[in-house]
Amino acid sequence: MRIKLIKLLAILTALVLIFLNLTIPSISLTKAGVSNSAQEVALEFLKEQSIINPKLSNATVDFPCVYTDKSLHKHFIVYAIKKYESIIGRIVLLKTKDKYVVLEMGETPPPNIAINYEIPKYIPLKEGEIIGQAKFIYVFPLLYFVHFNILKDGKLSRDIYFYWNEKREVSLDEIPEQIVSSDSSSSKTTSNPVALNIGSSRILWDVPDFIMGDMSYPVSTYGCGPVAGANILGYWSRNGYPNLWNEGSDPKGVGLATSLYYYMGTWYWGTPSVDFARGIESYSQDFGYTFSCHIDSEAQVYGSFVREINNERPLGVRIQLGGLLDQHWITGIGYYYGYSGYYVYVRDGWHHGYAMINWDNPFLGNDPITSFIDNVYVYPGG
Repeated sequence: MRIKLIKLLAILTALVLIFLNLTIPSISLTKAGVSNSAQEVALEFLKEQSIINPKLSNATVDFPCVYTDKSLHKHFIVYAIKKYESIIGRIVLLKTKDKYVVLEMGETPPPNIAINYEIPKYIPLKEGEIIGQAKFIYVFPLLYFVHFNILKDGKLSRDIYFYWNEKREVSLDEIPEQIVSSDSSSSKTTSNPVALNIGSSRILWDVPDFIMGDMSYPVSTYGCGPVAGANILGYWSRNGYPNLWNEGSDPKGVGLATSLYYYMGTWYWGTPSVDFARGIESYSQDFGYTFSCHIDSEAQVYGSFVREINNERPLGVRIQLGGLLDQHWITGIGYYYGYSGYYVYVRDGWHHGYAMINWDNPFLGNDPITSFIDNVYVYPGG
């Protein structure tokens, strides 16, 4: 009898372990052959980001939720970023063969946190129907869908697919195929989906439209970096930091760009990224504000560009147009992705208005972009 009881306990223990591994594979990783923990990766990423964004200091991650692709394969885990009992953002990770990589970080809660009070406002139910369990579908940075079983009298009545970004119901055919492969070893996402017939876009129209042609020498000849920096600080001047630029007396940004030219130490060789960042920080400090800059050498990651725009921060982008010295600064102001591909909107520093660049086949005017060298993210601190 005692032997049978021991066997029974062993079987029950094994079943519990199997159940745990089946239901939360994104949290228990070692036995599955994944070398790092999703939570460890998220916390380490958060720690690194807090260095450049003090708002994230003392933050942690909580409320992990497994997201799937359109075929309901479990490739993603999403954490809420939590600070002092408040949810201040999210981190999305992709499970690869041997590790987790961060796909995006945003400053709004993940859908699984907001679902209970958001969804009932947008899904009409027939008499006797109730909303069943939600399954979250992750397609692309900042592009989310949710699948619901609608139940009536305890039985499946119908399926609903909900487009989280636009808060509306869609058909299954409208959901793009998975863009990020579970076998990928990086978070680069530049391939066009086969059937992406839902687009998303955002443009920060408050970013000024300064160009080198309106400047005086030497900014008019060598000042693409200062002009891009002036576009960024001009934007922040319009959004809570008025001392940075006197728009009334300097509508074309000549004074602002010229000042940044000297703060950045620009000369005929252009503006290195470290000087671009240092110039913005020093200039803002002298005008009573604290701004911090972060140089990101992974500028080819489309999701990084999208993240900054969605968090309402224009960015400096250094690109390679041809030879080693043929580099140029542009200002990132927006993005679009849809059926025709991935695009970014920029102020190019040469022409008024905006330029739209195809991410997979990038040209600036008639000039091919051979490389996105790095991004400079600008964070206002007060």
